[in-house]
Amino acid sequence: MQPELLAAGRYTLRLRREPSLSIFPVLGRRDAAAGSFWGADRDGGARRHEGIDIFAPRGTPAVAATAGYISRTGETPLGGRVVWLADAEHGEHLYYAHLDKQLVVPGQHVRAGDTLGLVGNTGNARTTLPHLHFGVYRSGQGALDPLPFVRRAARPPSAPAGPDRRGEFVRLRTEAVLRPSPESGQNIAIQQLIKAL
Repeated sequence: MQPELLAAGRYTLRLRREPSLSIFPVLGRRDAAAGSFWGADRDGGARRHEGIDIFAPRGTPAVAATAGYISRTGETPLGGRVVWLADAEHGEHLYYAHLDKQLVVPGQHVRAGDTLGLVGNTGNARTTLPHLHFGVYRSGQGALDPLPFVRRAARPPSAPAGPDRRGEFVRLRTEAVLRPSPESGQNIAIQQLIKAL
């Protein structure tokens, strides 16, 4: 960002990353409960994992991560009992698999946080601990990594301490050369400059 030519002023810009889905898809869990991630090998490398697995006790509610309508439910050999939630606002389809029980029907409208089913290990997950396989699909793009849609941002770092010299002319008390230090790969000269102020 740059102010208008010859304009003066002080500006503070803060950026914050938030997940685009308003609710985490397993009640009472956070992204730390994910134990199997996007792109991991499946079936001896024959296919890739197109989602994340969120581990939770059997029967934990799997909830709507956003408002939408149920486009499909059913049972498949891989996914077991599945629910598809259409997010019409963003053009995405959310996939909930390995459910122990489905609690919605096709055509049903749901709000963010409504229970869609219960975590289980149906389908090809019957030999694993109960978990929700959660996937995000977008028309024309196929499967997307769902972790960025649900991961919470880390706590932002605190503002640096010291005098605020923005907008001021400063004069160095000692000579400083601005160039990277080959020994460390870091810009030690910048640190020396700051100490010289």
